[in-house]
Amino acid sequence: MKKPLITRRKNLLSVLFSGQFLFVLILLGIIHVNWDALVETVYTIPRMNAIANTVMITLDKNSGASGVIVKHGGKRFILTNNHVCSLGIGKYLVVESNARIKTIVSFIQRSKKHDLCKIKLSDNQFSNLNGVQLSSFSISPRKNAIVVGYPLLLPQIVSKGEAQNLVIIGIRSGLFSPTVEYTSQIFTNLTYPGSSGSPIFNSRYQLTNLVFAGIGGALSFTFAVPYSAIRTFLDEEVEFLPWESLRTIKIPQKEGNSEEEFLKWLEDLLGRLPR
Repeated sequence: MKKPLITRRKNLLSVLFSGQFLFVLILLGIIHVNWDALVETVYTIPRMNAIANTVMITLDKNSGASGVIVKHGGKRFILTNNHVCSLGIGKYLVVESNARIKTIVSFIQRSKKHDLCKIKLSDNQFSNLNGVQLSSFSISPRKNAIVVGYPLLLPQIVSKGEAQNLVIIGIRSGLFSPTVEYTSQIFTNLTYPGSSGSPIFNSRYQLTNLVFAGIGGALSFTFAVPYSAIRTFLDEEVEFLPWESLRTIKIPQKEGNSEEEFLKWLEDLLGRLPR
């Protein structure tokens, strides 16, 4: 017995719009899927969390760096570079979230093996931010990577690129300073002066690396602390120490700015912080 025409049409439509048929069309390239856009949609909440937990660190009134609030082992702290912590204002660093909330931090823990520094957070500092999680694995070469930060004290910038291989680079802090060798992972993400401490996330917006150096220009390369070094540093149980017990406190000088002017600016800045 022949089926009614309307029934045959319903059966045909059910086949055309079935999951298996659409999957075959996608594989054949007949239907184009923007996978990057799809991933961004799926990971909207992790992306917003990564952006919210990336903070600006003020070094002086003309320069700054970045850091990221991390939750590891049930504790929250800011992860940034050792050279960023070394350039703090006196015995303090001023940290600001993208919600324009500022706070003062003064207890740090430094890595002896790489350019890494933890900054202690109390329970009431950035209490609305839970911190990002470290990924369970590193980014493989040619996989997507996202850098979030505040270069040049600009509003937050997100840069997309790809991970590359591990290399060993030598860095000098001055012309006559000794060369310090660091194992680093290269990324193609565009970074700028002041991008130090910017977190690098994988496509799922899980923390994997931290920017500590770069080469600008048309052939821009970003050098990042490798995943293994971050994992080791986060697992270390070392006491947080105040700045004054770690180094001699000096007031940073800027050409054309007297010490009195600088202290007045610092006092004004700290007075505007939330209580």
